[in-house]
Amino acid sequence: MTKVKCLREIIIPKLGLHCLVGETYEVPAEIANGYDDSFKKLIKAKAKKAETAENKESATEEDK
Repeated sequence: MTKVKCLREIIIPKLGLHCLVGETYEVPAEIANGYDDSFKKLIKAKAKKAETAENKESATEEDK
């Protein structure tokens, strides 16, 4: 699932979803890619923070 922000009002029949401008939704990646003119993909902050923490931990272990 991909978190997206709706850029224009759109109805996605496959999901039975009516998206409103400015609202955020989690949709399958194929839908987000198929309607790329209607959605802006958002970066998941939690995933990025977790990756950064893992990188710092790895660097610390290598330094020892």
